[in-house]
Amino acid sequence: MKFEDILQQIGDENRYQNFLIILLLLPTSFFNVFFEGMFLLSTPDHWCRVPELEHLSFEQQHSLIRPIDLNTGKPSNCEHHGLKYSDLLMNISTLVDQQNDAFKSFIMNSTLQTSTKIECNNGWIYDQSLYTETAVTWFNFVCGRSYYVNLIMSLTAIGLAVMTPLIANLSDSIGRRKALLITLIIAEMSCLSPIIFKDIYSFIITRFLAGGILCVYYQLPFVITQELVSHKYRTLASCLSAIFYSLGSCSLTLALKLTGNWVTFTWVQFIFTLFFIVAYKWIPESPSWLISKKRYDEAYEQLVRICRFNKRSVPDDLMINIMSLESDEDKLKSTTDMKEKNEDSFFDLFLMPGLRAKTLMITIVFLACIIGYGGINSNTVNLEANNQLYNYLLLSFIDLPSLFICWKLINTRLGRRWTNVITMAICSIALILPALIKRQYDEYFYTACTMIAKFGVAGTFMIIYQHSSELYPTTLRNQGLGITATIGSIGGILTPQIVYIGKYGAWIPLFIIGIICLIASIIASFLPETLNEYLPQRAHEAAQFGSDKKYFSMANLKPEHSMTTMMTINSDVQPTKIISNDNSNFNNHH
Repeated sequence: MKFEDILQQIGDENRYQNFLIILLLLPTSFFNVFFEGMFLLSTPDHWCRVPELEHLSFEQQHSLIRPIDLNTGKPSNCEHHGLKYSDLLMNISTLVDQQNDAFKSFIMNSTLQTSTKIECNNGWIYDQSLYTETAVTWFNFVCGRSYYVNLIMSLTAIGLAVMTPLIANLSDSIGRRKALLITLIIAEMSCLSPIIFKDIYSFIITRFLAGGILCVYYQLPFVITQELVSHKYRTLASCLSAIFYSLGSCSLTLALKLTGNWVTFTWVQFIFTLFFIVAYKWIPESPSWLISKKRYDEAYEQLVRICRFNKRSVPDDLMINIMSLESDEDKLKSTTDMKEKNEDSFFDLFLMPGLRAKTLMITIVFLACIIGYGGINSNTVNLEANNQLYNYLLLSFIDLPSLFICWKLINTRLGRRWTNVITMAICSIALILPALIKRQYDEYFYTACTMIAKFGVAGTFMIIYQHSSELYPTTLRNQGLGITATIGSIGGILTPQIVYIGKYGAWIPLFIIGIICLIASIIASFLPETLNEYLPQRAHEAAQFGSDKKYFSMANLKPEHSMTTMMTINSDVQPTKIISNDNSNFNNHH
């Protein structure tokens, strides 16, 4: 008897599962990307503010204010010509009303070309063609204060590394539902600075909090759903969550275009998250987790609620079957050489043979996904349109065909394992190819390779979330995903450094990322297949999982459990009395 057998009795592909996906998983997947802070820390074009010239057009201001930066060959953002602009304006008063050849000739031949350049001393003017206001323009995180942007981005990554394992550990100790509530409250707190305070210190703190929830905001609803659906619906839920994440990325461009202001945009985040706090009473606790913690009465209540939602009659032997899970587990533990223990520990992920190897392999693949996905996004400067929102939208749309194709493939004989290997290999080959083909830099060739690589890594990202959630045991599932995401966040810190090497050759960062993805592709081939397999409940089950499979084995297309196994009840649990459907009586039977 397995938990999946009990779940099939009460309905594992029914109204409740559809309700859970629509209420919880899809909205959080769609909206998770809104907390990434791309917009808040966006730096628009800017130049020194000269009060005497503010009545001129931007083009005329650029001509009169911005010297050419000798290092970049572009107009300077942080310096202006050291002139008395009131006198200069008097000399060209007849020319400023028209941007004609005479005006341009004056600029080229005037003392502007030889004047002393000084730093901005009256603030900056910001280009508002894309955004009316961001945190960068509000706090003036430019020029001498531009280091604040990198500092805040680093603190966001640190927040991810610190808070992800903390909340994941809470999820496996106090429950998925309570941990999700804590995450939602932190999400609301991360919105307060732009709305209420608007000071730099509260902004830094709230960006730390926002970074801390980036993984668990997506991960917790994902795990709750995975533990309450069938084998088939696990794949459906995983693919839909990935697709809606990509659709959320696409919609982010529309939201930014419509709001254009960091305060307005933050209100959108705040109101949407508030909806989930209000709807908290409809979010279930995982019965599988409750059983692993020996809280059988509460698990019974949750399963009865699901059963009635699905309009099924509550099985008379439901509590007996719940108790049989523990009895079966005790028998299994007694036949192994493992020492007796009441609770699985976080350290089992690293100390228990079998489980340790799986944790290491999952983490390496996840790390490669972070570096690959982030590196490709950062290295797309050669796209035709030099527009942040357009580029972001294009990259988001590229994910969709990959996700739909992988959705189909992971339910075939290729399963999770070989589909993962193939998609990661596609990514690595596409990135390594520019280094192998000895040709001059070609914008279209590099862009094509980047797009193919993005196609591959997007599919891998979806698969590894699905695969790892099925490999980690119920008692340590969130902690396992949490530590994987934490170590993976190192990739988020390393990625900008890898991309920076591109100044020595455009192929170098692609080659480095490609080699990392190639190694991950090989390692992924050693992970056991999970399609149509039972989810491991305890650490020792996860450690032994897949040990009887051959390396070149393919996925099983038929679920292991059936109605026959569902009716099997462990002989150690005596059904001395039929349990009533009335919740008020089951304490006596327990």
